[in-house]
Amino acid sequence: MEKNLDQFYKILIHLISECHQLLKLVTDEKRYLIQVDFCKIRECIQFKKNLIQHIRELENLYVKQFLDIAGYWNLPHKKLIVSQFMIQLEKRDPKEAEKFFSTFKIFFSVIQGIKSKNLENAILIQHSLKHIKKMKMHLSSQLSCYDIHGQSLPTVSTKRLLLKEA
Repeated sequence: MEKNLDQFYKILIHLISECHQLLKLVTDEKRYLIQVDFCKIRECIQFKKNLIQHIRELENLYVKQFLDIAGYWNLPHKKLIVSQFMIQLEKRDPKEAEKFFSTFKIFFSVIQGIKSKNLENAILIQHSLKHIKKMKMHLSSQLSCYDIHGQSLPTVSTKRLLLKEA
């Protein structure tokens, strides 16, 4: 059993490390969005995709190990969530339970950081898209139209002025 807990703990630590790296990438992504550095944004997105794939693989190992421990403890798989795991571990080994409690606390803190940074980035992107749309509308209203002879046709604002003069 101790071997299973050690393996589970190592997977959890590795998962935290990868999630912390993801948090750093998401933070960097915001900086690149603000700087409008498209090359860095693309690099960041590619690194994120690769890292997320690796995190998913680690999550699969995490779940497998979690279920192995549940089987060893003769617990129903459906009922074994983190809080139940901690209760069962506290009954069996209080010292290990304290170690896992601290580690889970760090893990959930990093996950929360990733969520909040992603939300900030999404809001920044939405504001940028609104600004781009306004600029596009402004530019399209300022562009002159030309006839087949290359002569400038009156724009909407020029037409309004001509109508007011008439």
